[in-house]
Amino acid sequence: MATVDHIVPTDNQSRPFKDNLAEQMIETLEKNCLQHKIKFFNIGSGSQGIVHVVAPELGLTQPGMTIACGDSHTSTHGAFGSIAFGIGTSQDRYKSSKRCSCYPNHSHEQTKGKANLV
Repeated sequence: MATVDHIVPTDNQSRPFKDNLAEQMIETLEKNCLQHKIKFFNIGSGSQGIVHVVAPELGLTQPGMTIACGDSHTSTHGAFGSIAFGIGTSQDRYKSSKRCSCYPNHSHEQTKGKANLV
């Protein structure tokens, strides 16, 4: 799922936004969500908001999930039995390009090669 929070103006949410960068960001997110079939809680959906509030309210945060979001309060998902990591914009872009953010407890990632442990 995807939602917008900090780029949405509080005084006037009509589009296009006065802030050109914010408008470009939301346009890109809309296009990417449509292209990759990601559920997008946009302005006016009734479910748009801050991800660490919206996801638990909608029942998207579930026990046993591993969650990574570009939100500094992501760890609050832990109150619902998830393990959650707040990550930066660069890491969020990489995560999004790999199309992975939430894993049910029966999923795993597999790597090849030797671990270089120090």
